[in-house]
Amino acid sequence: MTDQPQGDGVLDERAFAQLREMVGDDPEFIADFIGTFLRTAPKQVAEIREGMDAGDAARVQMAAHTLKSNSADMGARRLSELARRFEHAGRDGDLAGVKGALEDLEAAFVEARDALEARRGG
Repeated sequence: MTDQPQGDGVLDERAFAQLREMVGDDPEFIADFIGTFLRTAPKQVAEIREGMDAGDAARVQMAAHTLKSNSADMGARRLSELARRFEHAGRDGDLAGVKGALEDLEAAFVEARDALEARRGG
């Protein structure tokens, strides 16, 4: 086994393997878990955008922290990494350093959303 993520490049299959181990491979629970992410993540992305627009570093940090953790649980590594950058920028009060990455964050969310919807079955 390598240290590289497995899967389609958007989702890390190892994250799903760990989730299945934790919940006893319960497909209904996993579908619900994905559904919760798909309902909450757009709000976190919107909070980051609104915080960026308002120059509210604390707002960006809080939303990005939640998005980072939740997307890591889903195996959405790119989204998690981008959210981590926003979290650190918010913590450091340097939102200008990530302003150009906002479109990347939103695109990574769309990729993750599409991959998770396909995994969940729509």
